[in-house]
Amino acid sequence: MYLVMMLVGIGFLILTFAIGELVEFEGSTFSIFRPSIIAVILASVGSFGFFMGDHFDTFVLLPLSLTVGVGVGYLLAKFVIDPLHKLQNTSTVDQQSLIGLSAKVDQKVAQGGYGRITYTIHGSRVRAPAKSVDGKEINIGDPVEIMYIEDKTFYVRRVD
Repeated sequence: MYLVMMLVGIGFLILTFAIGELVEFEGSTFSIFRPSIIAVILASVGSFGFFMGDHFDTFVLLPLSLTVGVGVGYLLAKFVIDPLHKLQNTSTVDQQSLIGLSAKVDQKVAQGGYGRITYTIHGSRVRAPAKSVDGKEINIGDPVEIMYIEDKTFYVRRVD
């Protein structure tokens, strides 16, 4: 029974991380309903029961295995999963902080039309669709300033 639980838990853990935790619950509180935590608890209970089965009576082993499984799940959530979620959420940039930032045109902004700019934020190069605020053409390589962002389009003006 414990071997099956261990194998199911490990398989579920691999599947959960491979899919990318599509149904993961938000928030930093410990919840046994998070797929990654379910997988860790199953794998931990099964592993503990499998390896310690010869040392404990069945009536002692089951509650002890459950306690170990929930404990490992809690520790993993608190010290690994939640901190990683927090780091992931802090890497996104507030669009308002991009206003006034310098960029370069890497795809010509047509007169009255669209083009593309490249800017650097936190050491990463980012490309974005752009449109001239005054409707004038802006050539590749021209420096621009981001004036505002609307519907994921960056409105820029050429810097002379």
